[in-house]
Amino acid sequence: MKHEGKEEKVKHAFAQGTKYRIIGNLSGLILGGYLASLDITLVWVPFTIVFLILNLFLILKMKEEYKIGKVISNRILSKISETIKKSLIVIKSQKLILALLLLALFSEFSFETISQYWQVHFNENLFIKTEYFGWILVISSVITILLIDKVTRLSERFKHEVSSLVILEILFLLSLLVIALTVSPILAIIFFILLQSFASFKEPIFLDLYNKHIPSEQRATLLSFQSLVGSGGEVLAGLCIGVVALKFGLRITFGLGTVVLFFGIMGFLLLVRLNKIR
Repeated sequence: MKHEGKEEKVKHAFAQGTKYRIIGNLSGLILGGYLASLDITLVWVPFTIVFLILNLFLILKMKEEYKIGKVISNRILSKISETIKKSLIVIKSQKLILALLLLALFSEFSFETISQYWQVHFNENLFIKTEYFGWILVISSVITILLIDKVTRLSERFKHEVSSLVILEILFLLSLLVIALTVSPILAIIFFILLQSFASFKEPIFLDLYNKHIPSEQRATLLSFQSLVGSGGEVLAGLCIGVVALKFGLRITFGLGTVVLFFGIMGFLLLVRLNKIR
């Protein structure tokens, strides 16, 4: 779209991608819940069949030539190293990319703290029945599907392009903080639904900002690097939050997520301000 002069539509394309992904998740949740009510073993059958059919379709319709080297492991390590080196060269000249990657790292870490343990927290600490969990996810998915296009259009009204992303990150942080502190099940459910929606709303805005500022010739490399950084945040969270949860409890774990995201937002704003990025 960028090469065709339709760059202004990229954000909406990302929003549509997020919307349809959530529609797919919601459809799977509803169908899976229905099949599980009949027989738990039925849950896996339709999804496995559909997955195999789609993969077969992709193999037949999107043919590619693959050249298999003699030493696969060395090639993989070489590719990873090359991706990191090329990305670092671009990042040095594009400070907004550095700021976005820093925010992505801390944001993924923060989101992982709640996504791993919200069900345990709701059930054991807030005594919310597990049969409500599906409804909570359905409501958050429906809100996102209905509002993501409106939020994306609203984000374009801000004078500074990073403003809407920062606002959504702050709203996510506040929602996580409320979940960590509240003893009210109703409040926890409301703010978890909001948190899930904020996480989805910021996705197309982040991707649009990142995509807009990376050089075309380095696009594939930097998109791979962005995925690598996001995965790094998830891995770091996985290593840390389990230990923190066992030693200090889930409220402290969620509090850790808010602190990490706070530093991520501050680091992002500092880089943006120092480099006079708008």
